[in-house]
Amino acid sequence: MLIFVIDSKNKPLLPTNGARARILLKKGRAEVYSVEPFTIKLKYAINRPIGEFKIGIDDGAKMVGISVAYKDKVVFAGNIQLRQDVHRKMVQRANYRSARRSRKVRHRESRFLNRGKKGWLSPTIGQKKESILRVIDDLMKRLNITECVIEQAQFDTSSMGAGYKLTSKEYQLSEYEGNNWRQKVLWRDRYVCQHCNDKNMLQAHHIKEKSKGGTNIVKMELLCVKNVIMNFMMVFGYWIKKLIILGILHMYNKVNGIYLIN
Repeated sequence: MLIFVIDSKNKPLLPTNGARARILLKKGRAEVYSVEPFTIKLKYAINRPIGEFKIGIDDGAKMVGISVAYKDKVVFAGNIQLRQDVHRKMVQRANYRSARRSRKVRHRESRFLNRGKKGWLSPTIGQKKESILRVIDDLMKRLNITECVIEQAQFDTSSMGAGYKLTSKEYQLSEYEGNNWRQKVLWRDRYVCQHCNDKNMLQAHHIKEKSKGGTNIVKMELLCVKNVIMNFMMVFGYWIKKLIILGILHMYNKVNGIYLIN
C-alpha cells in the first residue's frame, strides 16, 4: 500500500511505501497528516518536487469510480457512493415552505421567477458533481494531478430494448401503437398467435412471468387461449395436481370420519 507524502509547505510529493513511511515517522522526520487516506507530512521542504499524475473518472448515477495513475501504475483507486435522497428532501422542503406560507402569519410571497439562471444546475445533479469535485480537491492536496480523464459512455438503448441491433429507419418506428399494452402486442405480432398462427381468441401473454422479473415493456407475446392454458399448465401443473390430491385426501378424511362415527 502506498502512502501519500507532502512536505512542510503542503506541496504534494511522490507516494512512498509503508516501510519508508514508518522509518520517517520513527526518526521524527515526518508526522501523520491524515489517517484516511493515510498521509504523512515531512518536517522539511522539498525545492523541486517531481511527479505528475493522471486521474480517471467513471461517472455514474449511483456510484462513481475514480483512480489515479503515475506512469501507467495505479497509485489510488476507489468508489464514490452518491446520495439518492436529494429529490425526496427537496420535495419535503417545498411542502414545508408551502405549508408555512399558507398559515395566517407574516410570510413572503411565493417566488417563481428564480429559475433558469445561467449556469444553474438542478440540486440532484449539482450535489453529484460537487461530490466528485470534493474528492478531486482532496486528492490534489496529496498528489500533483495535472491531467483528468472522464469516461463518456454511450448506449444504444433502442436496440437494447428491442433485443437486436436496429438499423436505418427502424429507429424511427413507433414502439407503441394503441391505448394499452394488449393493443401494442396485437399490433406488433400482426394479430397472429406466435405458436400456432391462430387468429382467434388472442391473449397477450408474458414470455417471462412478472414474478420472476418480467415486464410489460417488450417481454410479451401474442398467444391464443389454447396456448395460454398449455403454458399455464406447464408452469403451475405441479401445484394444480398437488391441490387436487390434497382436496381428494381432505374429502376422504371427512367421509372416513363420518363413517367411523356412524
